[in-house]
Amino acid sequence: MPVGHPEPPLAPGTRFGRLTVTGHHPANVHGHQRVSVRCDCGASRVVLAGNLRHGKTRSCGCIRVAVARTAMNLIHHKRRRVANIHAEHPSP
Repeated sequence: MPVGHPEPPLAPGTRFGRLTVTGHHPANVHGHQRVSVRCDCGASRVVLAGNLRHGKTRSCGCIRVAVARTAMNLIHHKRRRVANIHAEHPSP
């Protein structure tokens, strides 16, 4: 069992970032509570309840993908602008 006071179970329907608690699972081998969640993108996962409570888990991983996609789009946009500037003003 984890040291300290046990946390009350998370109620189904509770939201954490993009995740909504849908049910409970048995504790892991260390005694930590686990819950099943559904992400706004539609994916289902089983995560540690403590990670939800402390903000360590906010999505199924789709946030990481969205952030990477946005960063790549920005890089592509900047490269395109630089290429257009060079095309408009060729160096002698």
